[in-house]
Amino acid sequence: MKYILPILMLISISQSIFSQDNIYLLYNQLPLTVNPSLTGSGCSPRASVYYQQLSNDFFDFNNYYSKGVNFDIPIVLKNNDKIGLGYKLMHDVAGESKFSNFGNYLSVAYHKSMNKNVERPQYLSLGVESGIANSSLEGKNLRWPSQIGPNGFDPSLPGEDIDLNVRYFDINLGMAWTGYLSEKVKSTAGIAVNHINKPNRSLLGSSDDLEQRFVSHIALDITINDKWSILPSAFYTHQYQFGYYILGANIGHQFSNTPKVQLGGGYAKNDQPFINATLNYKMLNLGVAYGFENKAALDRLEIVLEYAFGDYSCGN
Repeated sequence: MKYILPILMLISISQSIFSQDNIYLLYNQLPLTVNPSLTGSGCSPRASVYYQQLSNDFFDFNNYYSKGVNFDIPIVLKNNDKIGLGYKLMHDVAGESKFSNFGNYLSVAYHKSMNKNVERPQYLSLGVESGIANSSLEGKNLRWPSQIGPNGFDPSLPGEDIDLNVRYFDINLGMAWTGYLSEKVKSTAGIAVNHINKPNRSLLGSSDDLEQRFVSHIALDITINDKWSILPSAFYTHQYQFGYYILGANIGHQFSNTPKVQLGGGYAKNDQPFINATLNYKMLNLGVAYGFENKAALDRLEIVLEYAFGDYSCGN
């Protein structure tokens, strides 16, 4: 390669900027992306697809997008304990350089029943997730010194043809508690450690380990009456020297003809207020969130579509 220095600089910048794992405003609807111990924590088998887009007004292209598929299933044992089995596919792409992360993960969790109340159960859960992921960088849309002519940038001139990728094995661990604090207050809280094995994700073959990511989260479902509820939640993660938090709250309303709607919003680090809405109709759950432009001039759009192969309204 003629211009090894620009390539090294590009890779270094791309990995430092996008080395943190992706974070979702709708994290409560994507439990497998938050904590492996939440695998199988639902009432029934469930599948979801999601999409996230971060865009910047200064550029014509989408700076970042993420999409994926989640599926998990609970297996109830005779003593009311549960085993959860799950699968997660994720694909993130950043910028014109197409810095990409792609992964397939399997997870398993054990949910220990802490009481015998079927209507208001309590579970202490442990989970592990592992998979094969791939990071890559494409150079097709980049500008190179060789493309600078007498009149400035000339895309017809040849640039560098690069396609770098690295594959690695990844392990995540988590613990959570779900259950009723009282007759009208249900809670989910947990902690997780991602990349417990610190895999090497360097595109240059150097020693550049993916640092462990620490996650803590809590969500409450507070029933006011048979029609209304309040759902506050908080999320915090720390990776490398970066910390990030999301604080949110929704108002839920149960209509008489089955649909349930949640409307709310919150605040995320870097001065990004957001709004979100969720519609639950029978076995279908649709969530949409929009984060307003933050300090980095980035706004955010998220969509989650979930289908439960059973009833959302069970005790757990």
